[in-house]
Amino acid sequence: MMTSGTWSPFGDACEITAPGAGAKGLPTASDATASSSFKAAAYPNPFTAAFNIELTSSSQERVQFKVYDMLGKLIEEREVDVNDLVMEKVGAQYPAGVYNVIVSQDGIVKTLRVIKR
Repeated sequence: MMTSGTWSPFGDACEITAPGAGAKGLPTASDATASSSFKAAAYPNPFTAAFNIELTSSSQERVQFKVYDMLGKLIEEREVDVNDLVMEKVGAQYPAGVYNVIVSQDGIVKTLRVIKR
């Protein structure tokens, strides 16, 4: 382990203590539980006309998604009710290429990569 710019010598196993969970923005156990119940997927992928975002979440908060091209340019940004998300068609006007879709709800963020043929 490196501490203060110097490598520690090898020795017996030791225990390292770090600040507790939740300290200064560190994730807590409840964050991990919320994150594990939040799943997002894009289908069909690759797509030719448009794609949908499928979301599994225990929250009923609104869902935000942003679509970026591979150069990092924001292509589209929407906020929808969680129940309306399955009806949203995305990408119909996009040119062929690869896109990153950032889906977020209640502070939990997932990144999806989709391809338009």
